[in-house]
Amino acid sequence: MLLSIYAAHFPPSSPPPSALRQLCLAVSLFVMARFWIWLLLTSPSLPLSQSWLLKAGTQGGAAAYQESARALTSLFHSLLVLPALFAALRGVYPISDLAPKHPLAEEADLAPRDSRRLQACLTFTSAYMLVDSLLLLREKPAPELLEFQTLQFLLHHLATLLYMGLVFRARAGQLACAMLIFFGELTNPLHNVHDLVMAAVERDKAEGVETPERARLYAQALLYVFAVTYVFVRFYLGPLLGVGITLSMYRKGAGRLVPRLTRAVWLLTMWAVILGSAPFGMALWERAFEQPLLTLAGSGSGALASDNIRPFKFIQDASKLRAKGAKIMAELLLSMSAEEAAGAGGAGEL
Repeated sequence: MLLSIYAAHFPPSSPPPSALRQLCLAVSLFVMARFWIWLLLTSPSLPLSQSWLLKAGTQGGAAAYQESARALTSLFHSLLVLPALFAALRGVYPISDLAPKHPLAEEADLAPRDSRRLQACLTFTSAYMLVDSLLLLREKPAPELLEFQTLQFLLHHLATLLYMGLVFRARAGQLACAMLIFFGELTNPLHNVHDLVMAAVERDKAEGVETPERARLYAQALLYVFAVTYVFVRFYLGPLLGVGITLSMYRKGAGRLVPRLTRAVWLLTMWAVILGSAPFGMALWERAFEQPLLTLAGSGSGALASDNIRPFKFIQDASKLRAKGAKIMAELLLSMSAEEAAGAGGAGEL
């Protein structure tokens, strides 16, 4: 869809459009998307807006509406950009390619179709980051902007915009940037659905209403899957990709492609984003499994002993985690079976 929209406005036979024109098109798309989300969350006559999942945005006040709207906008971005990035990267890196492109390759070294695909994805993500940051600054009161989570969110967007702005300026490094965005967005659909579910659960608590049993079990299962996926992608795949891109920036020929200062800023922003996700990942894991992801403190005296340093506790306690996951899924299946049995019994009585 994203590539179709882009191709319709900028056919291959036309000269390359300016970055400003592309950005304006992408920003207008997000403004339009935010309008439709506003319409969805503020129209009680729409059946979807009255669902358990979206009621938090319609009945939970301004703060709940803003969180739901932000999650839906982010979900819109992720679901469009992930398949587009996959298609773009798949075109540049076919399985049969024996001489893969350098991650810092210049636009001129790429096929015109691949270059335009990558540029469309990066522009689309730049527009999302820009619109999301401006809306957050507009909607959040000044004291909340100084909270750690909000500051971390804004700094993440600023670092990403800086990285992509330098990519556009240098006319190189599209591939490395696209790979970072792809793995960064990989967990976002789960993240956004998780935020919507948690907002609905918090709404039920505030109203003194009991959350439906099946919804509660879905929320537990989603939290379990999200925690495992997030930690795997952000603590394993993300750093591996970061190391690979870091090494590629100092491979022979990289200096010809990108100036040293630009590469230094890229490295700084890339590792800031990768390492900046660690606090959220550890807190998410502890909330899901009621145990810390990292145990670095020694027992008793507090000394760091080799027996007490357990960098990836989830690997050592894999059997416990599988048991917890199996229990959640079993409860969910039993709940579904009980509801189906109750429905069949009611139909029989009729």
